Amino acid sequence: MLLESFFNLFSLNFGCGLFGSSIIEAIVILRYYQRLGRLPRYYRKVGFWIVRTVIAFAAGILAVLYNPENPLLAVHIGVSTPLIVSTMAGTTPEK
Repeated sequence: MLLESFFNLFSLNFGCGLFGSSIIEAIVILRYYQRLGRLPRYYRKVGFWIVRTVIAFAAGILAVLYNPENPLLAVHIGVSTPLIVSTMAGTTPEK
């Protein structure tokens, strides 16, 4: 029973963190379409999507590690993860 509740909490936090990070990318894509009508070239590269997927999974893992009290906080962690990761790397996100 304890293991099952841990797995449920883990999967909920992970999923909410992953969702939060992914929704940011969707908003960025929407903005490119609204402003330019097309996506930048790097969106067509496999390497970009591999890195973006790794960051989204990192958002899920961070949400699990923070163990927030409710799912909305896990989404917030996911939303902020790209900025956290880029700050830790010493770079800023591309505009």
